[in-house]
Amino acid sequence: MQAAIEHFPTHGIKRVDAVVLTHSHADACFGMDDLRALCTVLPRGHALPVYLRQADLDVMQGPFGYLMPQAQHERYVAKLDFRVFEPSQPLSVQGLTLIPLEVEHGAGYTSLGYAFGNVVYISDLNRIYEHTRELLMTRYKHASLPQNATEDERLQWNEDTRIPMGTLVIDALYPEEPYPSHYSLLQAVDEAKIWRPAQTLTVGMAHQLNHHSDNKKLASLIESENLSVALAYDGQLIRITL
Repeated sequence: MQAAIEHFPTHGIKRVDAVVLTHSHADACFGMDDLRALCTVLPRGHALPVYLRQADLDVMQGPFGYLMPQAQHERYVAKLDFRVFEPSQPLSVQGLTLIPLEVEHGAGYTSLGYAFGNVVYISDLNRIYEHTRELLMTRYKHASLPQNATEDERLQWNEDTRIPMGTLVIDALYPEEPYPSHYSLLQAVDEAKIWRPAQTLTVGMAHQLNHHSDNKKLASLIESENLSVALAYDGQLIRITL
């Protein structure tokens, strides 16, 4: 919420029409109470739609019982409309189709990423399930080809009717060290080499990564691999195709 207060005015964003959750870990959903500031600009009598899985709603019943529809009190709280969805099906949010992407985020726990337009967003993961890889492969093709691509490969790319993956936003906690519930930057780069999007932006970095020096190192991938990979930053503006 603090980031929204700081950066939304810069880009002329005056309201939020809906919230879509990836999972119910504290760092992903404990800003729910602060959504009341965004509810003040809604039309009278309207609630802010919040899309989530049933399992995530069950978790949130505890800490956010006072935000649930059945709550009875006179406090000034966020007015939320919880809308449960099944991740196996596409999700329509304000006319935008989101494709839920199931990924492992620690042993035995599934988090969600989302594909929409030419964007793939996966903020928390340590493994991409095979069925999710297959789903992405049916939807997207490479946006960039290796510099040594053959003429046949370029011809096949031109004839491929799938969507070129424009932007991949992906988790990258540490530089190289493995972690049980997050990708490292090294793993994120490996995914970029598989999917070859027009640009890859990493999120969720720990302090072991330095924005300027690590981005300078990543810039070498443009020359060596024809890949654009960079650490993202708060308030960053990117262009997407829907």
